[in-house]
Amino acid sequence: MAYFGVASVLLFAIFHGSQGSSMPGGWTKQDPKADARFLELAHFATSSQTEGLQYYNTVVELVEVETQVVAGMNYKLKMAIAPSTCKIGEVQYSVQECVAQEGQPQSMCVAVVYDVPWQKQTSVTSFKCEQAEQTAKAATTLKTE
Repeated sequence: MAYFGVASVLLFAIFHGSQGSSMPGGWTKQDPKADARFLELAHFATSSQTEGLQYYNTVVELVEVETQVVAGMNYKLKMAIAPSTCKIGEVQYSVQECVAQEGQPQSMCVAVVYDVPWQKQTSVTSFKCEQAEQTAKAATTLKTE
């Protein structure tokens, strides 16, 4: 009987201790500055979004990163972007050359990038933006009042 009680407590401790803050297959927060690969993937995702644009957008700031282990790795990247100085169709996107145009409004975007390194396959599965201009206008209004 005592053995059963000790075994129960031990199993409870093992099970309870193995419960981390993230569940298997769930998203795990990462430090955006912890790995240069995060910023590379943000630029990859942003530069692939060209439909309806004259200029490539570029990453101004990588704000949040989450990762998810699947059959490969998903990266959820929250970033501020702005139009760059590089015209689509005239030059190829380059992180070093395509800097943000001055005075242009930024957008806050979330991209999901799926990466399978052993197959050398990287693709953007989702890219959604929200204009940050309204936030900037609200902040300016508060400062001037």
